[in-house]
Amino acid sequence: MPLRVLIADDHPIFSAGVRQLLEQEPRYEVVSRHSDGNSVFERLREGDIDIAVLDISMPGMEGLEVVAAARTEGLSLRFIILTMYDDRAYLDRAKELGVEGYVLKDSATEDFVEAIDTVANGGRFVSPAMEHSRRGDGVDAVDVRSLTDAERTVLRELGENLTSKQIAERLNLSFRTVQNHRANICSKLGLRGANRLLEFALANRHLL
Repeated sequence: MPLRVLIADDHPIFSAGVRQLLEQEPRYEVVSRHSDGNSVFERLREGDIDIAVLDISMPGMEGLEVVAAARTEGLSLRFIILTMYDDRAYLDRAKELGVEGYVLKDSATEDFVEAIDTVANGGRFVSPAMEHSRRGDGVDAVDVRSLTDAERTVLRELGENLTSKQIAERLNLSFRTVQNHRANICSKLGLRGANRLLEFALANRHLL
């Protein structure tokens, strides 16, 4: 009986390509495709999926949020992250959540079938290209000490993979205040780019 696979990616062309790869392998059956994390989690709760292949960036719940929620509920299945992000922060977070496979989209054609075979057989797989990715941003404890207590608190919450809205609710702050703290942190630490602050927070929780 083939293993039942769920695919989640908000790019339909890429999702279709992954499905094509799997359709060439009789030991797998793609039973569900999704483009948003919320519908993925609801489908996983039905309990009949063996392996879920998830992108990190999706509408609604992101891929790693889906994994965390599934682990919290004790759902029994294996996960493969299939992503464009080659930053070690995401890989480290995936490992913390017990994700069994981490595959870069750039090398999916070469790596994906090997990855899913490895995971299906109880192993773990990481794209070889990840071995060459850089770690962190070169920011050290001295730089972090330049932050105010409030900024450090926000950064610590980001390190738990929380959104600005969730942080605002947890700390009883306004959304705008959290966003201002984030902007100040980026300025002080020299972080630029849409995801660099999150990546830094995940990779450097030991400094916080």
